[in-house]
Amino acid sequence: MRWLKVFRRDPRGFTSIHTSWAQERPSTTHMQGGLLWNDPRPSEKHFIKAILEGAASQYAGAMRIISDLRVKIGKITVVGGEAKSDLWSRLKADIMNMLIIVTKIKDAITLGSAILALIGLGIYSNFEKTVKNLVSIGKIYDPETHRKYLEFVERHWEICRKLFLLSYI
Repeated sequence: MRWLKVFRRDPRGFTSIHTSWAQERPSTTHMQGGLLWNDPRPSEKHFIKAILEGAASQYAGAMRIISDLRVKIGKITVVGGEAKSDLWSRLKADIMNMLIIVTKIKDAITLGSAILALIGLGIYSNFEKTVKNLVSIGKIYDPETHRKYLEFVERHWEICRKLFLLSYI
C-alpha cells in the first residue's frame, strides 16, 4: 500500500462513518456505518483511504470528549497491531494533532506479562524501574499535516450529527 503514502486527501469529499460511532451511544445501536462520496467513480484507493481517515477521526472524536472533560493528554502510546503501520500512526497523529509514540516491542500484552512474571519471580523488585529498562520508544510521529485535516474532521462530525438526527425520523 505504498500509494497511500503519496495519496493526498481526496478533494472530492469521500468519507466513511464507522459503526463504532453508533456503538458508543446505547440509544443509537440501530445505526450502521457507511461510505459517503460525491464522485460518481471513486477508486479502490479512495475507499481504503476514506476508511482509514474515518477510523482515525473516531480517535479525534474521543479526544474531543476527553478535552471537554478538561483532561489534558499530550501524547498517545500505541501498541499492538495498530502500531505496526507507519501510515496508520501518521494519519492518527495528523488527524488528532497529537504525538503518537510507538514502542519498539509492539506486543505489549506479552511484554507486560513478562514484566509481571519477572517481578513475581523476584528477578526484578521495582515495577517502574523494570518498565524503564524493558520498554523503549521505537518511533514518534509528530502531527505534520493537521491543518489540512481540520476541515475534514469538522465535516466528518457534522455528517455524523446529521445522520444521528435522521436515524430517528
